[in-house]
Amino acid sequence: MAPRRIGSPEAGAAPEIPPAVPSSRKASARAKSVCIIYYTSLGCRTSGCDPATAPNSFIIGLKVSSLEVPASTMTSEQFRRLLGRIHAEVPDESARLLKRLRRQQRVPILKVLMQTVLSHQTTSSQTRRAIDRLWVRYHTLGRVAEASPAEIEHLIYNVGLGQIKARRLISIAVEIRDRWGSERRLARYLRSAPLEEARRALMDLPGVGPKTAAVVLLFRFNRPTFPVDTNILRVARELGWVRKDADPEDVRNLVERTLPPDPAFLLKAHAYLIALGRATQRGRRRELLDRLRLT
Repeated sequence: MAPRRIGSPEAGAAPEIPPAVPSSRKASARAKSVCIIYYTSLGCRTSGCDPATAPNSFIIGLKVSSLEVPASTMTSEQFRRLLGRIHAEVPDESARLLKRLRRQQRVPILKVLMQTVLSHQTTSSQTRRAIDRLWVRYHTLGRVAEASPAEIEHLIYNVGLGQIKARRLISIAVEIRDRWGSERRLARYLRSAPLEEARRALMDLPGVGPKTAAVVLLFRFNRPTFPVDTNILRVARELGWVRKDADPEDVRNLVERTLPPDPAFLLKAHAYLIALGRATQRGRRRELLDRLRLT
């Protein structure tokens, strides 16, 4: 299987190989270095080998246009072993998170959207308190669509950015009502449509981006996609999967291309990586990241 380049518009295509005859001695040294990194990261011993014969791996963080960027690889089996090690290090938090995420499959789509919007730049505990208050009064599409921003803002006062989030929740409800007619009709489409079409349908809703769409599709509809929050993005950078300036979509693409399209396993990966992120945030347990880092 040909290697793939992650984090660029051409993801999925075989990366370019630096030219064999550079225009200068300095360029030659740089190109040779990159070629060696490129090939040895795929398990080859010489820069003249054929990447098509290399093991089934993925290039992480390699942009050939910038020859100074090192590359590393991660296979599906490495990822599985890593998750096992994470669970051994933070067993209680990873198990608790996975159990809570599995319950989302029984939650109405409107509530999942509400939770995800409220969770932006807010802790999980604050989000849960806000959604519990909000859901008592606004648990139907019609009620949310007809609500006043001030009423909703009053109920979600503890999550921050209350005015923005209140208006966003109302806009989402109005769009679902006007475009789809009901939550049930939207839910049927999200469950049965091709994955990328379902993703686009969600991202057409006001304020819904790639993370929120992936959350709804994986948590609620058991579709094979991978949401990336700030914890997972930081962990991916720290462990060397992606470059330091990679964005959440780079990580999502990497994980989805590395792992098989198994929603149950993707959900477990999501929960365990969040657990690791929380255990190591604000500089805590740096030695844990050092032990887990890919070399």
